[in-house]
Amino acid sequence: MQTRAEETGEGPTPAHPEPSRSATGDLPRYQGPRAEIAHYSGVLLDAQAADERDREREACVKLAHLYTQRGTNLDAAVALARRALAIQDDPALRTEVAGWLAGLGDPAGAALELRGTPGGRAARAGAPGGRGCARPRGGR
Repeated sequence: MQTRAEETGEGPTPAHPEPSRSATGDLPRYQGPRAEIAHYSGVLLDAQAADERDREREACVKLAHLYTQRGTNLDAAVALARRALAIQDDPALRTEVAGWLAGLGDPAGAALELRGTPGGRAARAGAPGGRGCARPRGGR
């Protein structure tokens, strides 16, 4: 019995390589690029479940960089990077996060990030008084 690829003459393509069997022959393993976001999301969940802070931090940083490189889920990228900074401070990562916030239109959040102060729009929205806080007119 021939497979569809053998019948049509279509073989594996660079985008869809042929799976190779593992040494035991039980599970096919594809040779090619892995789905990095899905992979590191799984690593992050495993690290959180096992309470492994270093692995969690590495996965957060990697996911944040993947999201920003692709220009997707930028809010999630900022949240992941902040989680990594909460585990262990890193001045280079903090500077990157500030740049991302400035690019997202939150220069005040970027400034707070550079100072090492957690927050951004959400944290400042509930802050009483202070510079730059808008107050409704009429005491409402």
